[in-house]
Amino acid sequence: MSDETASSLSPAKKKQNLGWMEWMRGWSSVFGEILFQRITASHLENPLPLPPVNDLTCVVTGSTSGIGRETARQLAEAGAHVVMAVRNTKAAQELILQWQNEWSGKGLPLNIEAMEIDLLSLDSVARFAEALNARLGPLHVLINNAGMFAMGEAQKFSEEGYEQHMQVNHLAPALLSVLLLPSLIRGSPSRIINVNSVMHSVGFVDPDDMNVVSGRRKYSSLIGYSSSKLAQIMFSSILFKKLPLETGVSVVCLSPGVVLTNVARDLSRFLQALYAVIPYFIFSPQEGCRSSLFSATDPQIPEYWETLKNDDWPVCPFISQDCRPANPSEEAHNTETAQRVWEKTLELVGLPLDAVEKLIEGENIQCRLSYHSMALLTSLVQVFGRMGDWAQLAQSVILGLIFSYLLAKLISIVVTFKEDNLSLTRHTEDSQFEVKPEGVDSRRLDSSSGGGGGEADSLVAEQGSSRSDSVVGDDSEEDDDWEGVESTELDEAFSAATLFVTTAAADRLSQKVPSDVHQQLYGLYKIATEGPCTAPQPSALKMTARAKWQAWQKLGAMPPEEAMEKYIEIVTQLYPTWLDGGVKAGSRGRDDAASNSRGTMGPVFSSLVYDEESENELKIDAIHGFAREGEVDNLLKSIESGIPVNARDSEGRTPLHWAIDRGHLNIAKVLVDKNADVNAKDNEGQTPLHYAVVCDREAIAEFLVKQKANTAAKDEDGNSPLDLCESDWPWLRDSAKQTD
Repeated sequence: MSDETASSLSPAKKKQNLGWMEWMRGWSSVFGEILFQRITASHLENPLPLPPVNDLTCVVTGSTSGIGRETARQLAEAGAHVVMAVRNTKAAQELILQWQNEWSGKGLPLNIEAMEIDLLSLDSVARFAEALNARLGPLHVLINNAGMFAMGEAQKFSEEGYEQHMQVNHLAPALLSVLLLPSLIRGSPSRIINVNSVMHSVGFVDPDDMNVVSGRRKYSSLIGYSSSKLAQIMFSSILFKKLPLETGVSVVCLSPGVVLTNVARDLSRFLQALYAVIPYFIFSPQEGCRSSLFSATDPQIPEYWETLKNDDWPVCPFISQDCRPANPSEEAHNTETAQRVWEKTLELVGLPLDAVEKLIEGENIQCRLSYHSMALLTSLVQVFGRMGDWAQLAQSVILGLIFSYLLAKLISIVVTFKEDNLSLTRHTEDSQFEVKPEGVDSRRLDSSSGGGGGEADSLVAEQGSSRSDSVVGDDSEEDDDWEGVESTELDEAFSAATLFVTTAAADRLSQKVPSDVHQQLYGLYKIATEGPCTAPQPSALKMTARAKWQAWQKLGAMPPEEAMEKYIEIVTQLYPTWLDGGVKAGSRGRDDAASNSRGTMGPVFSSLVYDEESENELKIDAIHGFAREGEVDNLLKSIESGIPVNARDSEGRTPLHWAIDRGHLNIAKVLVDKNADVNAKDNEGQTPLHYAVVCDREAIAEFLVKQKANTAAKDEDGNSPLDLCESDWPWLRDSAKQTD
């Protein structure tokens, strides 16, 4: 047999580590997140407004400090039953007492308790799960938040014999997630939330050497941490595949961003110095917990999870620090390694390979913990556990060079923007339309931002402004397919219809349109302006773009003229009188706003957004601004300083009007507690309840009705809140009947 033949028959060389290109891309992701996380997350409110969570039971591990502490506190204040799963129950009880005292007088006492768990002991994890399951109650959210990063320290092992980073960051959360499946299934729809890290991008997992003791790789705490985070994503991805849709249990990993927490105490001197010189770039724990809260409470998460499952996506859902879907590292997509990590993990924590299947069927399983010889591991630590001084120096130099390069790029971008006077502006009626750089899309998954939520996307968000919108939704470019073509009556009617749709989206009183009609209009628009769909199908991570692409693609080779006719026909069905004068903007003085229905800042998410930007220069006092932006402390200071709680701006709106328009339920409650008039009318005769109904904010509307808001109050057009309500709110109809 020739050497060539023998070589071809020999087994492939086993991958020992990340390649240089993967390693460089990973570190670029890490430093990119450090430098740009505040920019990419600038659309998020702080704190993040939460939907109603009164019926939820949530377990949060590591909740006595940092991100976990903020997560537990905000969930409890939003009404959830929170179980603080912590090692130090005494510290947790002190926190609970402190939070109860701070919350006193603001509502019902917080429903929060502490239970002991030590992630460095798998026996402790098993006992915690057994105790919680024994309650036979539902568990709706499990947040595996606790983690460790002992950077610069020698290799250490748990009492079971596992490397500490791997056990705390991966093995223990994996065991807890599997053992709590009975409670999670009882709480369906429920979620397993794993607080991961962008550091997984530089991680590598060898399933045969998860303790990093074989000598094939030299151990460092950085390797231990990044490998454990990658292992968590791989395990979660297999769990994501194994859980049937019928269980209703979603699995999500997330990055909180680079956060100033207790982890910084364990960093090397080099990285501690970086923390000291770049405080602007680092998130506070309150900012860092936003992606956890979003993943735990946003109603779109189960739908997103289901979409990825149906598309056979290789990894579980991953949410970035800016609360948007993201794609984990290339290595995280290695399904073969992920399967081996799954099997090895179950072996290490003492669970059978069919544990998930048995638990779904209602069977009991035994956790057969196997303990390893500490003597052998200790000797291995002495041989492989420490990095040499030269390696530490090389690591610091390389990281410093990467950081310097990215910082220089950031400075270059800022300087370029200043020199070129680039800006994001809205075009006015007198100015010509210019295509300018789009701002970051502020929608969370497929819902609008704004926190208090429930607001449907406007038509303009689905279709885009006149003939400029790519199917993916990331780029805007002018469409010149029609240059040089003689205008016909059909062309003019189609242009008028698209203009009307755009203006209708700006009118707060125009009727709401179902999302399937949005998509149908979008598809017809693209056929009419660009012809048959030739663009590639967007990634499953881009759910809105994918739905728009499908609407365009399924129309096939429909002639443009037919598409225009169908478009006009649908608009006529929705608005029979649109040709007779367009949308009724008079009720809120929106004739000017209609012509500015979509500026380069993107779709409308607030009913007042165009009034704010109008040429009449709306005049508001500080108290209105604080209510609009959700600044509780400054709002209270204004009221305490003597500013009337019912002060009106130039349009007659009170702070309560502004708070409700922006979806700030917490601000609305504060204002009502301070005797705000729930029936105050603006210059158009509309009360705060009118605003809540038109903006589709059911929780706020229900709160106002409970505070004796008048459901029969008429605005200047004679419309009551019930007349303007497009949603099916039986309680509002019942309340209106009682008033009558």
